Amino acid sequence: MTLLSRRTWWTGIAALAVITTLGCDEADAPLEGTYIARIGETLIAVVVDDPNGLAVAYACDGRDGVDEPLAVWFDGTLADGAAELTGPDGSLSLTLADGVASGELRLTGAAPQAFDGPRSTADGVLLWASTLPTETDLLGGWIFADDGTQRGAVLKRSIGDTTSVALMTSRTTSLDFEGEDLTIKTLTTPLVVD
Repeated sequence: MTLLSRRTWWTGIAALAVITTLGCDEADAPLEGTYIARIGETLIAVVVDDPNGLAVAYACDGRDGVDEPLAVWFDGTLADGAAELTGPDGSLSLTLADGVASGELRLTGAAPQAFDGPRSTADGVLLWASTLPTETDLLGGWIFADDGTQRGAVLKRSIGDTTSVALMTSRTTSLDFEGEDLTIKTLTTPLVVD
């Protein structure tokens, strides 16, 4: 009887360990990080660090051969991991749950497009660069997905022209763009990019 009780006790402990391990899924994972989704050739990067804080997103399809790339920034405040982010050319609905960012990209004059993408590993990043409006008024953004796919562009804000621009790697820290030196930074904490 004692042997059976010990066996039953150890079996119960093992079952509890398995149930506890299975119960610790992505829902218990931290929210902060960079999420990257894809809609066709467009990548969307979302950076968050608080379920009730600022969220920043960038959608871009800039790559070789694209003359007028999409390069749009969005921002807004999350409420329990959900928000409607806005930008100069549309909006982006966002819900963060179970390690995935999902929502809908709504660009002015275009049909809404659904997206979802996981939180990135260290390889997936959002980079940005900017000059002062009193100078050349440039704004650049680059997304590197976990698989190495890159999308990037530089916007001349004063005239609205956007140019596809590729970086050598996701660790690039500067770029000479038409004679202007851009300092490139990794966006790890959300901040309004304008």
